Amino acid sequence: MALSKSEIQKEMIEVWRRYIKQMERSLSRLEQEIRQGQTNPGGLRREWLQHVDCVIEEIDNVIFSIGEPKYANGDDAELIRNLKRRVYKFSSQLHEIRKRSDEAKARDDSYSF
Repeated sequence: MALSKSEIQKEMIEVWRRYIKQMERSLSRLEQEIRQGQTNPGGLRREWLQHVDCVIEEIDNVIFSIGEPKYANGDDAELIRNLKRRVYKFSSQLHEIRKRSDEAKARDDSYSF
């Protein structure tokens, strides 16, 4: 028995939504890490910040290049817009943490003899 057009579209939108939800989960985990890092920016290793840069760049590429299926509803479009805002906000927070981490490192280095 062949699948109907509506059945195929339903399956595709379900897969698309799972994919978007996983992107959202990944971003949430990174946001949690950043919140923890904001309490002690001097304790963050440069390698960790570089790793997060790579990950957020990948998420950014995915979220900003993803297309909505034409049969997606308004909630799906809103989810994508919210994810884009979160990526932008996250990138800004990461920049601030890196700046404070560099400042803390410079202070520590200036006290070294």
